[in-house]
Amino acid sequence: MVTKVRNIGIHDLPIFDDSYDLFEVKPYIEALSDFIRESATPITIALQGGWGTGKTSFINLINKQLNPIKRLGEPDIAKTYDKSPIITVNFNTWQYTQFNLEQNLGISFLSYIINKLTEELPEENKFVAEAAKAIKGIARFGLNVILAQGGMQQTNSDDAKKDSVLDPAQAIEMLRNSLEDVVKKLMEKYGTPNNPARLVIFIDDLDRLKPSIAVSLLEVIKLFLDIEGCIFVLAVDNRVIEEGITEAKQTSRVKTKSFLDKMIQVPFKIPVEIYNYRKFLNDNLGILSENEELSNELQSLIQFSVGSNPRAMKRLINNFYLNNKVNMIIDKQTNPSSYEQCILIAIICMQLACQPLYITMRNSDSKLELLNKTTSEEGLFIDLLRDEFIELESLNLFEEDIKHGIETYDRFLDYLKTVILLTVNKKGTELLMEEDLTVFNKILKRSDMTSGSQSQTKSEENLGNIVNVKLLDFINNMKKYRLEKKQTLIYGEVGEREKIYNMKEGFQVIVNKAVTTREHIEKLKNIDGLKNHNIARIVYFRLLPESEWSEAEKTYKTLEFGNQDLGTVILGHSFANAESARQLYRLLTYLDSDIVENVYLQARPVL
Repeated sequence: MVTKVRNIGIHDLPIFDDSYDLFEVKPYIEALSDFIRESATPITIALQGGWGTGKTSFINLINKQLNPIKRLGEPDIAKTYDKSPIITVNFNTWQYTQFNLEQNLGISFLSYIINKLTEELPEENKFVAEAAKAIKGIARFGLNVILAQGGMQQTNSDDAKKDSVLDPAQAIEMLRNSLEDVVKKLMEKYGTPNNPARLVIFIDDLDRLKPSIAVSLLEVIKLFLDIEGCIFVLAVDNRVIEEGITEAKQTSRVKTKSFLDKMIQVPFKIPVEIYNYRKFLNDNLGILSENEELSNELQSLIQFSVGSNPRAMKRLINNFYLNNKVNMIIDKQTNPSSYEQCILIAIICMQLACQPLYITMRNSDSKLELLNKTTSEEGLFIDLLRDEFIELESLNLFEEDIKHGIETYDRFLDYLKTVILLTVNKKGTELLMEEDLTVFNKILKRSDMTSGSQSQTKSEENLGNIVNVKLLDFINNMKKYRLEKKQTLIYGEVGEREKIYNMKEGFQVIVNKAVTTREHIEKLKNIDGLKNHNIARIVYFRLLPESEWSEAEKTYKTLEFGNQDLGTVILGHSFANAESARQLYRLLTYLDSDIVENVYLQARPVL
């Protein structure tokens, strides 16, 4: 007997049979199918969901559940029915986006439907000829123009008369009436007076179109195929349609919703929130069933980061299997520990859903502080996390809301820490020690091969020993040095012992030493003066009206300079160390302070 080798990983193809229903959606398929059989017509149903939620699989499963007497374009199927016989036809917009044919999509759709309907009615050759003439008339004047005009304005085009092309109003009326007649004949062919057939038209990948083109197609459906017995089932991300309506119609939010309600009578949200994702993950990641407490924490981490999106979960599983294979071969293991595999899953979740955090953790020297949420200075942990992002330039690689991102990564670190603690047999309330991160660091270092981003932070460099570099020398030779991340600035007045500061603290101490007069405070309040000296906006944004602050600026840290006698000014500070040094130098020279000669930086020369 030959034993079949079990495949690892999971494909991302749509399914056609409920025996492959991994998320237990059959009740929804049955309900939608019954509704299609029994609803009043004409009607349009929208299967709404984002990228990877399973809309195409829903269409395939509904098509199968309906058990159609005829799928247009396929061989006849001999069946008997106790309910209305169903005729189905599929139209996929994907091919039109691939070959830049979207602008003619409405015309292509009408031609496609006409061809499919008349394949079953060969006696309708006359209709095909008349329909071709009508479509030619519509195409000549531009479908979008006709839709915008409501389709009923007459034209006296000499070109139209010369070419025997119908004007738009005639073409629309003729085509609409003829389509209604052909649909009626098709239903009579496959149904009976007491048991009429229904035509179900599935349209997939509508959200792959430009939003305005998708809306135009909906208008074509409404204009030409709002026919008794017709049911449209659309797979779409509702946000695309709303964007298209706003773009094409220049409407308000309220009017956009009203227009959408007119086009789509039954919205159905793909129920990803109640997909049985735990069973799916357990079936494909057996390690989740070995330790109940760890399994629950890891599944909470997965749900928070990757979520219930089927495509994202499949990507997680495939990335896990590939990374796990690499680790097994490098470590010469045949059966890696479940704890190592759990850490790998957590890292891949970070890689997929929290890419800036993933890049930061891979390159940061402060992993332990980030996971334990400790900081060597007074202040919020969130400041430490933001500083790490700024220093490693991680957030610059992605266009995202910084405030929302920081909050998400802060919460993810809580989940990650708990998972790591459980893998080293510690309670979730304890602190991690450096030795607890041995496996985590090993796996994290290897995991970059499945990272979705090709952008990386500074690569590892060959650096020399720590040296003290004069601030001016560093500014003139920034490419030759890499600053220390924590204790960076060295300053001491003549006759005093030098002190070492972190960049933020040292920035404030040194600038305050330079502020000795009221004139200095006034200079620091002078926006034009700061601009002319190439001081960054981050420094002076607080001097601008609050209405001019960006969302990012609202999250920046600030420092206060001056004192009660001289007056005070609040300036911003949210820089990586190197840029902070540059801004410090510019501020000191702007204030004409000779303190600049006594400022040093701890750095390592690039060898």
